[in-house]
Amino acid sequence: MNIRDLKDKNFVFTDQLDAIHGVVQQSAFIHDNLEPKVYPDWNVGVVYKQNFVRKKITPTIGFSASHIFRPNISYMSNKFRLPVKYVFHTNVLTQVAFHKDNVLNRKFAFLSPGFVYEYQKPFQTFTLGTGFDVYPLRTGIWFRNRSVVSDLYKYNSVVVLVGVVIPISLNHNLMIDYTYDSTISRLEFASGGAHEITLIYNISLPEKKRSVPCYHEWWRAKRGIVHYPKQMMQ
Repeated sequence: MNIRDLKDKNFVFTDQLDAIHGVVQQSAFIHDNLEPKVYPDWNVGVVYKQNFVRKKITPTIGFSASHIFRPNISYMSNKFRLPVKYVFHTNVLTQVAFHKDNVLNRKFAFLSPGFVYEYQKPFQTFTLGTGFDVYPLRTGIWFRNRSVVSDLYKYNSVVVLVGVVIPISLNHNLMIDYTYDSTISRLEFASGGAHEITLIYNISLPEKKRSVPCYHEWWRAKRGIVHYPKQMMQ
């Protein structure tokens, strides 16, 4: 449910202005009985993830649609129906090993390249980037542009992520991420970019007997070794 309330008594509109005397009249837009706009907004989405243990990769693909019933968000008598927004995203989480002479000290990192495509008539954006995590640190960088066809290499913003994983218990951990979205254009000096702090509390189900370990176990392996069941080694 959405509530949009417009406080227009402090606004100055162009139809109130006079070139000599300044503000001289009441605006035709200001209404004393302007009621808040209340409307439901429905979104739907689906995500599919497949874990390939032997290859140590986990691809994810998802699709979502927002404002599927196109709600009317206008305060005035003329209606403005919000366009439907479509989002398609995919990424692949893969394990990368740092080989050392001593196998017990071998370290692992996680690389997760992916992209996100968003479309809401008449606008569209395309974001491409990757995350690179070495326990307990998390990093990532993404580039976003305005089009897939005409402006494929004309990125207008860059997104940088840094974070840390704090273990709570064997099956619980806390992720703290900081993201900075910087506009690569003249708008950067006016907007100052966008800052975001994300808290993720991750709960992994205990591994059942003879089950195949998923990529959450990679985080928990103290020395970077995953013990596979005997039937997986045959």
